[in-house]
Amino acid sequence: MKSYFKFENWWLNVDGFEGLVHSWWNEFEVEGCHDYKLSVKLNMLKKKLKDWSKSVCGELCNMKDSLLKELADIDLAQNTRTLSEDELLVRAAVLVELEDLAKNEESRWRQKLIINGEEVKDREAIKVNMIEFYRKLYTESEMWKPSFEYVNCPRISQEEQDWLERPFTEEVLNIIKQCDGDKALGLMATP
Repeated sequence: MKSYFKFENWWLNVDGFEGLVHSWWNEFEVEGCHDYKLSVKLNMLKKKLKDWSKSVCGELCNMKDSLLKELADIDLAQNTRTLSEDELLVRAAVLVELEDLAKNEESRWRQKLIINGEEVKDREAIKVNMIEFYRKLYTESEMWKPSFEYVNCPRISQEEQDWLERPFTEEVLNIIKQCDGDKALGLMATP
């Protein structure tokens, strides 16, 4: 199943993000008409952003772990002695970096917890909305099945049913493959 692309707001908080996107956009070389070039460049940018996001997410997690360890070491030292002015500055800088990382992570999660345009924090509301989403997704909204009124509807014979269920010939299979899912052939036409 193809996943959809979603711009993450926290990307805007990463230093150099806009310049990176600008440089990627300018490095893409595409020939063709304007709408084709735009479409191809957007797809290329989407791939770059997804790869970059995975990489940066991993780096941010490692950075967070590293900063938490550094903070724990400084706090441990503070329990045994008075910290120097330099150590206090390092501790303050670590706390600021951790706060920035926390804001990015919060932004990421907040963006993922929006239902019908509203921020949802209540676990029960999230659960109810998920159940309702899948209930609607897998519930038939149209009454396309025949009702019992059509019990005396003409039926095909077993021979006609067998003919309809026969294996495809290679020629028919090739024609169907050439249809590509969004193309249709005219009556008795071959591509």
